[in-house]
Amino acid sequence: YDTAAFLEMIRACRLAAPGMTITTDVITGFPGETDAEFDEGVACIDRCQFDGMHVFPYSRRPGTGAAHLPDHVPEPVKKERGVILRHRADEARRGHVTRHVGGMQEVVWESERNGLWRGTTGNNIRVFSADQMLTANGVDHRLLSALYADGCWGEPVDQTMYADKSPNEITLFPGAPYRW
Repeated sequence: YDTAAFLEMIRACRLAAPGMTITTDVITGFPGETDAEFDEGVACIDRCQFDGMHVFPYSRRPGTGAAHLPDHVPEPVKKERGVILRHRADEARRGHVTRHVGGMQEVVWESERNGLWRGTTGNNIRVFSADQMLTANGVDHRLLSALYADGCWGEPVDQTMYADKSPNEITLFPGAPYRW
């Protein structure tokens, strides 16, 4: 596939499933990567509007075909390109989290430290709470009330207030149906 086909696939996914979280992994500094190719890749990443990215520098591995390719990218160039892409990744994550403030999400609670619980939603948003009724691996629904640290603050939701609503009347986040 090419860039146009890839962008069309992302567009189709977003139309088919509003609110879908789309992330990617990016390796920078692959042998032969030119400045122009890197710039073209960054432009494509910007057009994709990913909700998150993991960025890795290429590293030579003995026994792989790429280890023998010519034109290995110098380490300082890979490092600089990684900084540029990680900045884009931070912006993407911040945008993803911000779009969900004010909506409800199911949260799996993972750990507690110093009275602060940390959990994750199904669309990979970190959620924090000081609710001492939580338990590790417990699941509940939270209103993502505000940005907090690298995620959102999660307020408890009284599920009984939704007992008389159909699933289509409750929103997971603006624009997408929520299902209990």
